Amino acid sequence: MIKTGKTFVSSFLLLGFIAGLIGFVVLLLFGWQNSLPSLIAGWLISLALILCGYLANNWGFSQSHKMFLAVLFGGMTLRIVTVVGIVYWVNRAQWLPMLTFLVNLTIYYFIFQSIELVVIKRQLTKPK
Repeated sequence: MIKTGKTFVSSFLLLGFIAGLIGFVVLLLFGWQNSLPSLIAGWLISLALILCGYLANNWGFSQSHKMFLAVLFGGMTLRIVTVVGIVYWVNRAQWLPMLTFLVNLTIYYFIFQSIELVVIKRQLTKPK
């Protein structure tokens, strides 16, 4: 089983904070202060999805191969359905500007997914 340790949490939080800060500065530089709620929502949704996915995959490593694959593919499917549902909900309620929300959600999800993959790869290649 992969241990959820300081490596993932510290890397995730540090790089996530840096990415959020960069996004905030870009919004200020271009005068898009009204897009700040979209940036925060995209960051928080991406954070929650990646943490849930990482913890599920972490649990799946200690299970049988069949169960691990079910957790992996089921988790991916659940993440996609969740994102589609959230995007639909935000669009339907028109709480946020859709373009900036989608851009922020995509950017932060990609950043957090990259961090998750790097940490999992490092933990898998560590000698036991």
